[in-house]
Amino acid sequence: MVTRKPILSDTQYLTLTNTSNFSDNNLISSISDSTFKILRAGFESGEVLSFPLGSELPIAARPDDVNWCYLICSGRVRLLHEDRHLHRQRSVTVLEAGEVFGVDHLLHDRTLPYRVVAASPCYLIQLPFDQLSVLFDNYPFLRPYLQQKAQERERLVFFKGFTPLRSHPGEKLKHVLLPQLTEQIVPASTPLSHQVGDRPCQVWLRSGKILSSGDSSAAPRMGDSWYEDAPATDGWIAATDVLLYKRLP
Repeated sequence: MVTRKPILSDTQYLTLTNTSNFSDNNLISSISDSTFKILRAGFESGEVLSFPLGSELPIAARPDDVNWCYLICSGRVRLLHEDRHLHRQRSVTVLEAGEVFGVDHLLHDRTLPYRVVAASPCYLIQLPFDQLSVLFDNYPFLRPYLQQKAQERERLVFFKGFTPLRSHPGEKLKHVLLPQLTEQIVPASTPLSHQVGDRPCQVWLRSGKILSSGDSSAAPRMGDSWYEDAPATDGWIAATDVLLYKRLP
């Protein structure tokens, strides 16, 4: 059950979101104190929501057509995604105090759906994205920062929900695999064999359709992986524009 709190006074707000209230384990290490203070100020006029452990956060299908974003003030939330192979919800990652989510589609041109569940009792502040975006002119680094976090979530959902790497912890993928990734768009009608670089690397099909000139069942699907110099790729052609994730050698 969601508990809605009134708009906080300055004193109440600073008490709730003061970084000194967070332990090292609760305050996400990838966000600096200065960035958190800027976000905290941006959300100051928002509405505080309280969620008990295990409750689902209603971030989708909002009837008011407002693009709401959420700042985690305390507690943790877990992202869940439907595993296409196991047909069950799988944990993708955990977001900690200081993180913003809810408007990935406005920050990143490719998104994958996920559910958000309270992994502990938590307080969030919700704010229309239009109100937060006014900070971007004064703090030019803020939009790229939020875009990078949205991209990170999209890639984690992809690897946890569509690839054999689903069994690996999200934190391991985030810190080990994601920093090694680059992406490439292959135009439609282009042979995949023409995309092999000087140092062939591992590739995942993120989106698009690939056809095989031989056995059609051998054509990869979203989430499938291969090495660029594998013989099977000789007969592969991009039927549509194809997006590949590549792991740098």
